[in-house]
Amino acid sequence: MTTKQSATRSALIGIAAALAVLGTAFLIWQKVGPRAVTVAAGKFPEELVYARSSDDIVNAGALFTSKASPKPLAVIWIHGWGTNFYSPTYAMIGRALAARGYTTISGNTRMHDLGNGHAVIEYASPWGRPVARWVPSMGEDKREHLEALRNELIKRFGEQRGTRIAEFSRNMLIFPNLVINDIMAITVRTFYPDAANRMTVSAWALGARDEDHELRKLRLFNFLEFLGPGGFATPDDQEALENCQRGYRNQREAAWNDISKGMPRVGPPKNDDEEQMRSFWRQWRQRMAGAA
Repeated sequence: MTTKQSATRSALIGIAAALAVLGTAFLIWQKVGPRAVTVAAGKFPEELVYARSSDDIVNAGALFTSKASPKPLAVIWIHGWGTNFYSPTYAMIGRALAARGYTTISGNTRMHDLGNGHAVIEYASPWGRPVARWVPSMGEDKREHLEALRNELIKRFGEQRGTRIAEFSRNMLIFPNLVINDIMAITVRTFYPDAANRMTVSAWALGARDEDHELRKLRLFNFLEFLGPGGFATPDDQEALENCQRGYRNQREAAWNDISKGMPRVGPPKNDDEEQMRSFWRQWRQRMAGAA
């Protein structure tokens, strides 16, 4: 057999092996791959609800009431930014919990345009906060100390403001490149563009002065597992942003991005609006026009 024939035979074997792998992957994908989301009607009473804050922000939600051996524990499901309480996934979760005996409420968060390019989204925390919100996953040994911190906040700032400090989470953008994530841990981020396709993001975890040693360990663990560079949230967000950047680089038509969600709505912005993005770009445009 000549060298040329041997090379041809090796190439054919390689192609056959690749096709076999692809065929196997396709069969597996057909069996376990993603399926269209089908939302069935609920079996128990469901009700649209809302709460109006002291500054006239209305947040809507859905209440799923259980009639099948109701449990003494209720579930409050507050999602993150970018979705809504009536999204199919959240409706399915609420109905599934109700079917298991748990009365469930799924609610929206809130967002503010603070002016000058700044914006913040605020919502009742579904998770624990080392600032002063205890949840069972923190351990019973930390409950007394966290409740004492919460009572001290209410004593210093009053019931409404103290509860807001202890119980609420917020994500704040200070124009142009400072982000404060006050959620299960407090994180300060800055981001600086190095080039059109590269950005340097730095993050610092903050804690209170004279913080309890065990709460510090808990806070830093929350930072690492969720907000840190190897956590659950940050790499996922950065992957989405990088994919957007790849898409922008391949644009062939008008160079614009649609962030119009919520523009026609009358009244304060809602959590799933894109007002916080528009507030940034309005300020950016104003400064660029002034510089020109």
